Amino acid sequence: MKDKKLLAVPAAALLAVFLLLRRSKAQVPEEGEADIQLSNLRVNPPLGYPGESFVIAVTAQNYGSASGVRQIDFEVPSMATVKKTVTLSPGQQADVQATFKPTASGTYTVYVDGLSSSFTVEEVGAPNIVLSGLEVSPSVCYPGEEVTISVVATNIGNAPGSREIEFSVA
Repeated sequence: MKDKKLLAVPAAALLAVFLLLRRSKAQVPEEGEADIQLSNLRVNPPLGYPGESFVIAVTAQNYGSASGVRQIDFEVPSMATVKKTVTLSPGQQADVQATFKPTASGTYTVYVDGLSSSFTVEEVGAPNIVLSGLEVSPSVCYPGEEVTISVVATNIGNAPGSREIEFSVA
């Protein structure tokens, strides 16, 4: 019987070769292919009210050696998925945006290609307009003279509103 020789190869080297062979075409672009990657997912504003627009943006960059097109899905599971398309030349970078207008309060999570971020929609409350800084000028006057009365009105509530202000002189 012939002697068989075994070649001793470290396990780490075998694993590295296996992982390289297993990589998909999408992970390692071929020469002359686009490789558009997404990063920097953000939401503006991060806090708002029902019916307001929330702009979701992500940065797309082409790391490949050819121009390419990529569809980007902006997904808010309880609302909708907005699909956008970006075309980039090699080395080019662009921000891609989608707008959502939630009608209910809550915290929403947006997903884009493995990235995630969230925004909060607060219930619309009530206005709370308080008055301060009452000023009368001049402080002493005579009949027939003009007097200026001013006050500062500040809304410390969480909804827009108005308030009627009545001045009286006694």
